[in-house]
Amino acid sequence: RAKVLALIEEGVAVEGPVHAHRLARKVDNAFGLVRVTQPRIDAILQAGRLRPDEHGFLWPPGLTAQSWTLHRPDPTQDRPVEHISPHELANALHEVALASGGITPEELKKVTSELFGFRRLTAGVGEALDAALTLALQTGRLRWENELLRGQSG
Repeated sequence: RAKVLALIEEGVAVEGPVHAHRLARKVDNAFGLVRVTQPRIDAILQAGRLRPDEHGFLWPPGLTAQSWTLHRPDPTQDRPVEHISPHELANALHEVALASGGITPEELKKVTSELFGFRRLTAGVGEALDAALTLALQTGRLRWENELLRGQSG
């Protein structure tokens, strides 16, 4: 149990925000287990007394979705899109829009998806980026100006 707790804490600290399934898989892999089942994921999360956010992500102590402004480019596509927090995707959308000075939604999603190693805008990637775009607009990180999206400074 102590080893599991140590791996959980280290995983959240190093990779947070991290999707609960990804963390559980990494903990299992550390013990030589390959197949991760939902009961095992639940047991790992329960052992660490962890509660994922509404999107299934675990955040390091002192870090919240509202305070986090970074994104981690992933050209090797190590994380599937469902293991990238919508907040992280929204942060990337913001950065791309800010750097562009104004960009169409289609181009914004294309450029952002490439930051994370997705060469094709599949349905799953498109849905994740649409949700992140909505989040970025709701939180004021992006705004519409005519037919273009612009990143908000500050």
